Amino acid sequence: MMVRCGYEWTGHPVTADGQIYTLHGKVGNTPASQVEVEVADTAPYEIRVRGLVKESTFKKADLQTMTELRYVPGSNSFSLHDVLTNHADYPHDYQIIYHSNFGKPILEEGARFMAPIASISPFNDYAKAGLKTWQTYAGPTKDFDEMVFNMQPLADENHQTLAAVVNKAGDKGASIQFDTRQLPVLTLWKNTDTEKQGYVTGIERVPATPIR
Repeated sequence: MMVRCGYEWTGHPVTADGQIYTLHGKVGNTPASQVEVEVADTAPYEIRVRGLVKESTFKKADLQTMTELRYVPGSNSFSLHDVLTNHADYPHDYQIIYHSNFGKPILEEGARFMAPIASISPFNDYAKAGLKTWQTYAGPTKDFDEMVFNMQPLADENHQTLAAVVNKAGDKGASIQFDTRQLPVLTLWKNTDTEKQGYVTGIERVPATPIR
């Protein structure tokens, strides 16, 4: 349901300065080390899973992320907390996208994306053509190319906001809560292609407009 893109790169595959950057970076395919599982011995018996993800390149990045997932058995939500640290001797930029994909049974013709936003901008001319219907979804559509919309989300007094996708009837859905001080940009990825090609949508939270 949620993958990370980064940390040296989040875009499409490229070769730059003699280095190969893979699709959306390495972190999504890097196993964690120092994995710990903690289960509380009193109600509500919260489960915590921690792990360390390292991304190191000789003479370049030495980024380490300690991540923790928390879940209470029986609940319909979980939380994630990441701490990213630069362990190199020099400053180093990083990129990160928290990408959550959703398909059937939530995604269908008439499904809707919901979020409080201050502004929206299409990623390219193809997405611009879809601005009138950007919040709703078509059924599987042959030759549909991906559409991307970047948004500035609105938040409450605690800087918290929500983004959600719900089915046509409104009885199935998923929502994501996040802090806009840490992730001020919200991106919607729509890919309502045929089912075999990938009928899917993505809700992305990023600290800056993502590179693609």
